[in-house]
Amino acid sequence: MTRIDPQDLPALTINLEYGDSAAATCLQLPLEYHTQFTAPHKNYPGYGFLEVNASVLALPDDIEKEWWGTPDSYWMRQKVRRALKLGYEFALFEHDDHLDDIHEINLSLDERQGRPMSESYRTRPSEFGPQDDQSCPRHRSDHFGVLKDGKLLAYTLAPACGEMMLFSRILGHGAHMEDGIMNLLVYEAAKHRREHSGTRYAVYYVHDSGTPGLQFFKRKMGFVGHRVEWQLHRPFELSDPEY
Repeated sequence: MTRIDPQDLPALTINLEYGDSAAATCLQLPLEYHTQFTAPHKNYPGYGFLEVNASVLALPDDIEKEWWGTPDSYWMRQKVRRALKLGYEFALFEHDDHLDDIHEINLSLDERQGRPMSESYRTRPSEFGPQDDQSCPRHRSDHFGVLKDGKLLAYTLAPACGEMMLFSRILGHGAHMEDGIMNLLVYEAAKHRREHSGTRYAVYYVHDSGTPGLQFFKRKMGFVGHRVEWQLHRPFELSDPEY
């Protein structure tokens, strides 16, 4: 990674909205991610792990006009249209219904991002079992996928946590990567989160992590490196001086 000056990055404040309802996820997810994102950065003293060069896509109110329809999104549109033309479809799916497909995706390439696949990916995935309470649209974990003829060919676990969604695990089948499946997956997952969870920011971990190909993908999809302050406030705390 190229060393950068954090002060040169555009600044954002993203609220993880701790405790905005009584659902367990409204307490667990914000604390989990806040702890992870603010853990000391080994290369930038005084900053947290995801406070410097976080790869963030600001999701506009009008996805179609202000993201899909912009000149900068031409490459993305072409890729998404290719996937749709070839018969791929985006959908939410139940993890335990596609264990064989997930295992096949995980094994479809020997290396990802220049590194051998870890043993955790080579082992057939275990069942998740029943989901915890997911009554809060702002704090929940869902699996989004791209399928063709009912077969899962790309997937991501993309939790919503307050103002953000996180592409925490995202993989596509090696034999189908050139068909635009990952572009379709990221675009539709972000669109779904904006419409159903009110998500304002999509986060793809560190902006300059991964191979040049992944970095190119993030840039062309609209992600930009930011300096981020991660907050745990409940929404009303921001405007209630008596809290």
